Amino acid sequence: MKATAQRSRLGRCIGQGIMITPLVLVAIAGLVAASPAATSTPVRYYVALGDSLATGTQPDSAGHNRATSQGYVDDLFAWLRRRNPTLKLVNLGCPGETTTSMIAGGRCHYSAGSQFGQALRFMDTHRSQVLLITVNIGDNDVERCVHGADSLDLDCAGQGMTAVHKNLPAIAAYLRAFAGRRVAIAGLADYDQFLSYWRAGVRGQATARQSVSLIASLNRAMDETYRRAGITAADAAGRFATQDLADMRSLPSSGRVPLAVARICQWTWACSGSPVGFNDHANRTGYRILADTLQAALTSGASPAIRGGRDTGAA
Repeated sequence: MKATAQRSRLGRCIGQGIMITPLVLVAIAGLVAASPAATSTPVRYYVALGDSLATGTQPDSAGHNRATSQGYVDDLFAWLRRRNPTLKLVNLGCPGETTTSMIAGGRCHYSAGSQFGQALRFMDTHRSQVLLITVNIGDNDVERCVHGADSLDLDCAGQGMTAVHKNLPAIAAYLRAFAGRRVAIAGLADYDQFLSYWRAGVRGQATARQSVSLIASLNRAMDETYRRAGITAADAAGRFATQDLADMRSLPSSGRVPLAVARICQWTWACSGSPVGFNDHANRTGYRILADTLQAALTSGASPAIRGGRDTGAA
């Protein structure tokens, strides 16, 4: 990639009012000197970014989290590959990633220093070959603030939201600038795993209600940020009926619960018994729902290759 083109992309981000923070400077250091990778075949790439959901993490029979090949990224990749047989997957997801560590690194090893830097480097050298980018990030910024069914630390949640408001606009803007306007990018919103605490009585229901407000604020920040950057926002919370505490459903061993609670229990491991216990990851059904949510969002207004046609890969 020529230095002039690189400076042009950085200039677009500055022009949009996106701050080049020290963390971002570290992530993009060295990219100006990068050169595009040569290719003799029309290989296309789906680049996935995110936390443990991007790696398809689920608990094993002993309750230990393991990355799987049954996540939403895998389902979406299989769907895309039927339309683009040469498509390859580059999954950069990192369990436990926050918006801060995505930029600064420190949780998973990347040759570029961070997941964000690795993604920009890949796009810098494969720009005309990237078909799709998906990203899910932000949940871990606030997840640590819910302490079981008894309480939600509002000060902690405020700090987490401050980090999201600071970091996510930079992540979104730089992804769009480095990918170019023709590459489809989708950001996945969050479901509310803490709704499972509804089953723990009055205090658990109070915590669950607080968590709905917290996740709504998080998703609102995601939606606004993604749309400003020209990124498709996929509404996972809507599919999970996260706001619906009025429509009551029957749930085995729990009696009548709100639809939002029923779906969390049916589509994630959050209501599991021993040895798994509370686990916020989606189960096989849940990951399929997340993939379907992304697919629906992408097909509503993406490139011909995403909608179902064949993309030539021309820049």
